[in-house]
Amino acid sequence: DVRNTEGWVQNPDAVWIRANVTAPIFHDDVIVGFITVDSQYPDFFSEIQAAQLAEFANHAGIALRNAQLFADERQQRILAEALANTAEAINSSLDPMVVMTRILENVGRVIQTDAANIMLIDRARGVARVIATQGYEPAEHAEKMRTLELPLDMPLALQRMEPVVVPYVSRLDGWIAAPEGDW
Repeated sequence: DVRNTEGWVQNPDAVWIRANVTAPIFHDDVIVGFITVDSQYPDFFSEIQAAQLAEFANHAGIALRNAQLFADERQQRILAEALANTAEAINSSLDPMVVMTRILENVGRVIQTDAANIMLIDRARGVARVIATQGYEPAEHAEKMRTLELPLDMPLALQRMEPVVVPYVSRLDGWIAAPEGDW
């Protein structure tokens, strides 16, 4: 009876449960979930059923791995298509703005985002400036973004020379808040 099992936490919405078997689901030797079966009858499950549930959990782990591989392959295909489309844009237009717009459209196909921009470095002036935008709404925000210039010591990716993830920009030292940035 689960009520007599040390560590059992009784859910007030499931007081009817008197027997339980739980098997971990592994993915790459890490527990990623559980399969649980319950019964209203005490002592309902045996070690045989626990072993059977473990087999289901193993298959669930394999299914999760296969689903992840499929999702990864799909993401790689989307990335490859977006890169091919970007290469096509580069080769099909002499207008830099057309090329930059196509690049941002393809970035949006691969990375879920609210907005994106491309900044180029103007070393003569010592700034990085936005030259193309995508997704900034309303239009006034897009216009403000296209006038943005940052001193070259500001962009973290430039300082570190690698991609940088900033989980919460307003908590970043040196972040310059602008009203058009409040969404």
